[in-house]
Amino acid sequence: MRNDIENKILIPFMLLLILSILTLTTISIANNYELVLASEIENSTREIKNIVLLMDDINNKIHDEEEAKEFILNNLIESKNENFFIISNREFLIRSDSIDDKSIDSDDFLITYEQYEKYDWTLGYALEKSSFFYEVLDNEKNLILAAIIVMIISMQITIIVSYNISKPIKQLAIYCDKIIDSSSFQEKIDVKRSDEIGTLSEALNNMIWRLEENNERLIELKSLSTIGQFAAGIAHEIRNPLTGMKTSIQVLKYRLCKEDNSTNGKLFDGVINEIDRINELVTGLLDFSRPRAPAFQETKILNVIDKTLKGINKASEGKSIKIDLRYKEDIIIWADNSHIEQVFLNILNNAINSIKSRGIINIIINRLGNDDNDLVEIQIQDNGCGIDEENLKKIFNPFFTTRNKGTGLGLSIVYELVKINKGKIKINSILNEGTNVIMEFPIHGVDKNEDKNLNN
Repeated sequence: MRNDIENKILIPFMLLLILSILTLTTISIANNYELVLASEIENSTREIKNIVLLMDDINNKIHDEEEAKEFILNNLIESKNENFFIISNREFLIRSDSIDDKSIDSDDFLITYEQYEKYDWTLGYALEKSSFFYEVLDNEKNLILAAIIVMIISMQITIIVSYNISKPIKQLAIYCDKIIDSSSFQEKIDVKRSDEIGTLSEALNNMIWRLEENNERLIELKSLSTIGQFAAGIAHEIRNPLTGMKTSIQVLKYRLCKEDNSTNGKLFDGVINEIDRINELVTGLLDFSRPRAPAFQETKILNVIDKTLKGINKASEGKSIKIDLRYKEDIIIWADNSHIEQVFLNILNNAINSIKSRGIINIIINRLGNDDNDLVEIQIQDNGCGIDEENLKKIFNPFFTTRNKGTGLGLSIVYELVKINKGKIKINSILNEGTNVIMEFPIHGVDKNEDKNLNN
């Protein structure tokens, strides 16, 4: 892992550094080489012009052309000008040992020449380019040495940088392997950096923390699933005897409570109420363990709410509660009618139970957006006792309740029913101030109406 990452970082950076340094060094040497060639051409041209001036001066003093030519050639031969040549009729009159017939036409030589028309001579210098190149290299040896030193230092710095980059990545990989091997979420990676790797390590720690929470939740859900299956089996076995017991007690009450003693009737009523309570618990267990698959249909929100409000009279007995319904249009959703009714019934019962004696419950229906594929938002607000922050995290957990007579299954069932009907639910609450339940469902259609309020 380490070698692979380091190589992927190190090799491209090294190649880039080497290429950059070699390019700069090569450009510098090439520029100096061109400057030397230009300087030699200028010097050669100047020397040729001086020789031409000398030849003109000799011609002015010696009027015999042949004698003048001989005198000039002898002087130039004695001067031993290196790389100098004179050509007449394609034959060398003067040439250095380094010059031959092929030198004049070779690309390896730098030729500078001038025609002397009076004698039909070609005067010039033939300079071998390689000699200047080696001269430039000799002059630039300090630059080459410096380039090599910089290259070595840069490679060392690159190695250090690549290691510092790959080291935390390797730590992250080792950490992930530990998590996989041990299935433990206790260890946390400690990479204190302010760059992207530091952000990655922090995100990984957060992810592990979430995984730990979800793992605990999954273990809890597995346990609850087992309990739910067990409870469903028991519930089926209990429900049938309960029905028979209730029927028998009702018959006995009718037969035995004809006398004026009201105590017998109260006892029978108490037994029947307890049987109803057990039946309610059994029904809740069955709904929680295996909720019925939704029968999707066009469901008008207002119709469901109206039917639900008629069924909550028992829960609100002895209390002064105002229910305020606010909506702009009767929105239709595609859901199971009885499921949505059960959802509203449970939430409204909870809202009523949270109010001690006097209070208000607001039911607000809003459309989110303007398209048919948008959502309807339903808020059920109460000013009851509210829920503290610690309990708010557990409200959807099965069997969690703060009421003495509660089963702890109501909101768990609500959550499942909302989910299987393609909706979402969340609850906001402040202790001693009230609770707001917010649900969202996909819109199926709308019946346009004016703004309306319904007060109970």
